[in-house]
Amino acid sequence: MVSLTRARRHSFAAPTRQRAGAGQWLLIALLLSALVFAPAMVARSVTAPSEPVNFLQEPWAGWAFAGTVLRDSVRAEAASPGEALTLAQRRWTGERARSEATRVELLYLWQTRTFSVPRPGPNSVVRADGALAWLVMGPPDGESAEHPIGLMGFRSGDVLWDADASEPAVTDTRPTAPISPTPSKDAA
Repeated sequence: MVSLTRARRHSFAAPTRQRAGAGQWLLIALLLSALVFAPAMVARSVTAPSEPVNFLQEPWAGWAFAGTVLRDSVRAEAASPGEALTLAQRRWTGERARSEATRVELLYLWQTRTFSVPRPGPNSVVRADGALAWLVMGPPDGESAEHPIGLMGFRSGDVLWDADASEPAVTDTRPTAPISPTPSKDAA
């Protein structure tokens, strides 16, 4: 009879709590890493290879990028690469244009909002109308290799810099590092 009472007592007792094992802590660490780095990975994949922000070294910039895209894409003139390329091709065609737009790359000019214009001689610095801008790529003067030929605002769609023009549309005197047309995201 004693053994039956003991058995009933144990069957109604609260289950004992087990401690988290190493596998569970590893899973938690992986989930937290994914939460921190997911926006950075998305931002890295949708921006230009010449992007001045290294999202893997600054994962909080990925969160800032996500917020900026959500905020600015609502009323943006050129919110997608397709819209931006169509706009760029309209603006970089005709008799006046010496270059033809073949593709666009998204730049996230996070803290500086400036772009160093690649040109012979001293570089000029162009101020963007927001943290996002489209770098217009194309072969200048009938060359076969693509180079930056312009910069367009993400929200406004305005031409901020045109390689065919003698001066940038909007200039800024603050120094900034030049953005090269070669990939530099992975060089870290």
